[in-house]
Amino acid sequence: MIVVYIMNGELFDDQLFSLYSTLIDKTSGIHFSSANRVVFESKIRDLLRQRKMGPMEYYRYLQKDPEEVKVFLDALTTNLTSFFRNQSNWDSLQYEIIPELVKHAGKDRLIRIWSAGCSTGEEPYSLAMTFDAGLPADISYKIIACDLSLKSLQTASEGFYSDEKVSKVPEEYLKRYFNREEGGYRVKKELKEHIVFDYHNLMNPMTLGNFDLIVCRNVLIYFDKESFLKVIRQFYNVSAPHAFLILGHSETLFNLNTGFFLKKGKYGCYYTKEKD
Repeated sequence: MIVVYIMNGELFDDQLFSLYSTLIDKTSGIHFSSANRVVFESKIRDLLRQRKMGPMEYYRYLQKDPEEVKVFLDALTTNLTSFFRNQSNWDSLQYEIIPELVKHAGKDRLIRIWSAGCSTGEEPYSLAMTFDAGLPADISYKIIACDLSLKSLQTASEGFYSDEKVSKVPEEYLKRYFNREEGGYRVKKELKEHIVFDYHNLMNPMTLGNFDLIVCRNVLIYFDKESFLKVIRQFYNVSAPHAFLILGHSETLFNLNTGFFLKKGKYGCYYTKEKD
C-alpha cells in the first residue's frame, strides 16, 4: 500500500505546491489536496539538498528527467504491508479462486498473476506460498510483482525479513519456504523463481497480458476517479476472460462500468470477469 504525506512549509507557497501536486497526480495517479499536507517539505528538503537546487529549479529539473521523477515519487511514498494481510482475502484465494483457476488452466498449465503495488514483497511472496501449496503438481504459476518504489523493489528482491515481519507467516510455510539467517529469514530460491519484480507505474500501459489473477490492494484509494478508472480498465484489458481481481477492503467498483462483476464468496468479496 502506498501512503503519501504532504505538508505546507516555508519552502512552498500555494502556487508552487499546486505545481508539485499536479506533477505527482499526472505521473503517478496519486491525488491529494492542501488539506492533507503532512511531511512533504521534510521529504523534499533532502532531495533539494542532495541536488543543490531550490524548489522551483528542482521542479523544472523534474520536467526534463523522467528518471528523477522516479526518485522523487519514491521519496514521497511510504509502503505499508505485511505477510497474509487481511486473512479473508487469502481464504478466498485458497478455497474459492485457486480451484476455479485450476479448472481454467490452459494447455501450458501456467497460471499468470499480477501483484500491482507489491511494496516490499510480502504480498507476492504470500501469493507464491499460497499457490505453491495449493496447486496440483502439473500446474505452475508466475507472478509479476510491480511497484512505484525502487527502494521497496530492492527489499522485495532480496527477500530477507526480520522475525517480526514473518510473524504472520504460518509455521508450516515458514519452515517450507524460508531459510533462517542471523536477524531474520530469507525466502528460498525455489519460491523466488516464480516471481519477477519490476518497476511499473500504474499510469503507464502494462506490456504483459493474459493474467488469470490481478491483486491490487490498498493502492487505488489514493487515486482520483479518473486515474482509478484508467487503472481498472487496464486491468480489464490485460486479464484473461476468466480472470479474478482482488482489491483492498476500502476500494470498490460499485456503480462503475468496468466489465468486472462483484462476487460475494464465503470468505469475502472479490471481482470476476465472467458473470455467474
